[in-house]
Amino acid sequence: MPIPLPDDVRRLLSKGKRIEAIRRLCDDAGLSLKDAAAAVGSGEMPAAKPPITTDTGLPPEVNEALAAGNTIEAIKRLREATGLDLKQAKEIIDKSRS
Repeated sequence: MPIPLPDDVRRLLSKGKRIEAIRRLCDDAGLSLKDAAAAVGSGEMPAAKPPITTDTGLPPEVNEALAAGNTIEAIKRLREATGLDLKQAKEIIDKSRS
């Protein structure tokens, strides 16, 4: 389900203050400049990152891929969930399998 932009951001946009709206999302919502600009462009907040599980420290979708024996998919899902680069994600997955 899409998450609407905060009211103050929508008010800024209605006044044509796109840069201020982006800045507000960066400051108040803690979004990166790229994510804030995308949110303003789409009119929706980005989806929340999946929670990290406490048993392995990896997101549930990564654990599912690992349980299915799909290492490449696990690396891909970890990168999507965390923003890690390929090398970092591969190292974490390799460690979790040992």
